[in-house]
Amino acid sequence: MRGRAIKLRDLDLLLVAVIAVGGVFAWKTGRERERLTARYDRLAAITGDLKLTDPAKVHFQALETGDPMHFAWRIYYPPKCNPLIAGDDYDGGWWSKEPTESIGHVRFHGTERGDLDSYVRFPGGGQWGYHARGAPARFLIDHWNELEIEQIGAKGLAVINRDETVSLLRITFPDDLRDEAETLFPTHLVPVYYELKLGPDAAKP
Repeated sequence: MRGRAIKLRDLDLLLVAVIAVGGVFAWKTGRERERLTARYDRLAAITGDLKLTDPAKVHFQALETGDPMHFAWRIYYPPKCNPLIAGDDYDGGWWSKEPTESIGHVRFHGTERGDLDSYVRFPGGGQWGYHARGAPARFLIDHWNELEIEQIGAKGLAVINRDETVSLLRITFPDDLRDEAETLFPTHLVPVYYELKLGPDAAKP
C-alpha cells in the first residue's frame, strides 16, 4: 500500500474527472477523445497507470492517502457490470454499458464534538455515516492504529470476478482490545467492527 500520498481534496477532484473517463472506450469525436485522454493522463500521473490483467474482471488497486483513517482505491469495472457495494454506512450500485474507471474512498473522521463519523463515495454516490459518540468514539480514535485493518488491493492489484463477493475493507478489534470493546459496543460489532463488501451478496449479513 506504499505509494504516492493523495490528499482528500485531490481524491474529490479526481472523482469528478474520472466519472467522465467512463466513456473512454466509446469516443465519438476527435475532440472528445482528446479531452478524455488528457483527463486519463492526469489521473495516471498522480495514481499510476492501472494495469488491467483481464478487461472482463473488476480491478481494485489501493492508494496511499497519508491518513490512517482514510482508505482509497483506483477501480476498473468491466462493461455491463452491475456492482453492488454495501456496508453499515453505505449501500450503492450502478450500471454502465461501457468500461468504467473511478476512484472510491472511505474516510473516518472525528468531529468537533468528539464523535466518529464516516464518508463513503463510489460511482453509485456518496453517503455520510454515524459510527460512535462519547466513550466508544474516544476508544476507537485512541486505538485506531492498533486495530486490524484489511484493505483489498493493499498488497497489490486485486482482480475480482464480476459474480464474486469480496470484502473491500474490514476493521477488527485485536485480541488485546476485545474485552474492553465488548463493554462499549453492541455484540454484533465485536470482533469485526466494520466491513464494506463488493458483489452480488454484499448486502447479506
